[in-house]
Amino acid sequence: RFGGYFPRVSGPRDLKGRYPDRIPNGLNLTFAIVETAYEGEYTCVASYRENGRDFSLTRTMRVKVVESPEKSTPPVIISPTKWITYELKPGEQLFLHCEVTFTFLKDSPQEVWWAIDGRHSDDITDFKFNVSTTVISHDLQLEFCAAKTSVT
Repeated sequence: RFGGYFPRVSGPRDLKGRYPDRIPNGLNLTFAIVETAYEGEYTCVASYRENGRDFSLTRTMRVKVVESPEKSTPPVIISPTKWITYELKPGEQLFLHCEVTFTFLKDSPQEVWWAIDGRHSDDITDFKFNVSTTVISHDLQLEFCAAKTSVT
């Protein structure tokens, strides 16, 4: 109730048919089985009319799906495979791509790096190398070839 006016609250109206594991029930939204695809923002909207004008209040929550440590799997290097050999002529440019999948564990550090001649790429001051890192979030957490994760 806002200043003597009763709000109309909108929730996830169309979830029931499209997403059977997310069950709207009045002002509650139940996740019967949490799926990675259900990550995202969920907004509760309260609308009301006062003095002939319509108003809306919103509150948005972010849902993030994390794995339990019992279900975690070791990181896997997807690319490059150990069978790739690059043959180039002197002066040609080469872009190496490293792709690693991790099980996302809450508060678990994840590191991916290139080792160049046995040294961490951060320790290389030779400007012949340019190492960049990109993080792409998908259903599996992908990161851009050494990989390490830890669970405490």
